Amino acid sequence: MNENKDQPFFLYFPTTIPHENGEALENQRIEVPKIKQEFQNNNWSVEQKNYATMITLLDDYVGRLLQQVKDLGLENDTMVIFTSDNGACPFEWNILLECNGELRGYKRDLYEGGIRVPLIIKWPGKIQQNCESDHISTFWDYYPTMCEIGGVQTTNDKLDGISFLPTLLEKKQNTHEYLYWEYHFWEPSRQAVRFGKWKAIKNTPNSKIELYNLDLDINEKNNIAVNHSDIVEKAKKILKSARVETELYPLKK
Repeated sequence: MNENKDQPFFLYFPTTIPHENGEALENQRIEVPKIKQEFQNNNWSVEQKNYATMITLLDDYVGRLLQQVKDLGLENDTMVIFTSDNGACPFEWNILLECNGELRGYKRDLYEGGIRVPLIIKWPGKIQQNCESDHISTFWDYYPTMCEIGGVQTTNDKLDGISFLPTLLEKKQNTHEYLYWEYHFWEPSRQAVRFGKWKAIKNTPNSKIELYNLDLDINEKNNIAVNHSDIVEKAKKILKSARVETELYPLKK
């Protein structure tokens, strides 16, 4: 920021926290230099105290970055985006601290607790303070969004992403016909699709489709597939057509 304060710049800060150290011993996987004073007397496990400390450290880092922007006189000319790559892991410290709130599932699940993440954007003079949007976007929307903000013409007319700049500026927004996910970490593979309020999940290639109305059931507790055969059929077609079969990522049975 110091070196580029007099010209447009892009800073990508991919912090590793909050995250566990998978190579460490059990009950020692959340590592911090020192437990913060405000958590030391809590009736929590060491891992929970370390995790809370880790979140606080991230807060501190973001605060230092924002303070530097302000100190350089760039606060009113800088767009700041804060987001995450996935939901919390299903570990004791996440579960007991209710890190996913009311959402079902955790990292590597295709329920909302695994794939819905926070997105906070600050852009003085462009975005109104304290406003919210229900526009459904995803990470492959970032490239066209950043290009449009920077006045850069995208060279690929076959992008899956859609710029969400109109939403930020409270203008008419194009939307996705659907969003599709598949995940191969677990055996068997998992698939999910969302279109509008409907979310369909197939947890194995041979399992029946689960269907949820996210407008009414953000917790994904009520599988209503049997009541909406037409929506299930639409989901089936998308789950089949939205992907290209490949030996690298086959749908494992």
